[in-house]
Amino acid sequence: MAPARAEPRRQAPLARRTGSRAPARGARVPPQAPAFGRAELSTGARLADAAPVVALVAGGALAASGLGGIAVTFAGAVLAVAGAVVGLGNLSFGSPRRALRALHAHPADPAGAARLVNLTEGLCFGFGLPVPDLAIVDDPVPNTLALGRAPRSATLVVTTGALNAFDRMRLEAVLAHELAHIKRGDTAAAASVMRAFGLLSALSPAGARLAEGALAADREALADRAAIGVTRFPPALADALETLAGAETRPTSLGPSAVRLTAWQWCAPFARSPGHCRPGELDLLLRIAALREL
Repeated sequence: MAPARAEPRRQAPLARRTGSRAPARGARVPPQAPAFGRAELSTGARLADAAPVVALVAGGALAASGLGGIAVTFAGAVLAVAGAVVGLGNLSFGSPRRALRALHAHPADPAGAARLVNLTEGLCFGFGLPVPDLAIVDDPVPNTLALGRAPRSATLVVTTGALNAFDRMRLEAVLAHELAHIKRGDTAAAASVMRAFGLLSALSPAGARLAEGALAADREALADRAAIGVTRFPPALADALETLAGAETRPTSLGPSAVRLTAWQWCAPFARSPGHCRPGELDLLLRIAALREL
């Protein structure tokens, strides 16, 4: 009589062995992405964002109190009106939607921009992000940027110059750079800064410099590193940045207000005076050199 065949030992499901919950059948699970870090908003930007509301409330309370006579009441009213004007101006000029209008961006046609849509969807799966809205600026200058207060309301903007200048791998690299900004919270921090300094930025170059200074100096370099953590091919991003470095970075179709509001948010920030780099900031050439070392 043949001996009974031993039953093979069944292993417990992976979810039970690891203590994690198994994904539902048919669910798409994005690959484990590297740590991207998290953008931090400066204390100055937080104070500037809150200042109009504080001025409105404090001025209104002072004017309504009746303490100190007519002069104090008048000063409180002026403070409240100033807070209201600045707050409304910041909300108007500093909103991502207003910035998109200033850029003359239009929604990407899924059929006409199939390569852009396909690459973005694949990268979003790798980053674990919802697919953002895609917008195109009709301008021959190659450049890209991302706007939005949250990943689900973000918009990725690409110029026609970028679509024409980059092959598939280089376009994927710059798109990954912009999605890294969304993943790290850079776009959310930038939206808060635009809201805090929107009126000043739209009216004055000094206001634009204040807005730029409120964000981390190494935001672009960190987005480069996060991008290649997903694409796994640093030369493609280095080649794309070399293309941007050899071209005019400022789209020719933008007005002065749009330039001041967005100059520091593009993949290749608009050209500034030589040597104008903050401590910790890498210009395009240094970013390229850093990528070539990887």
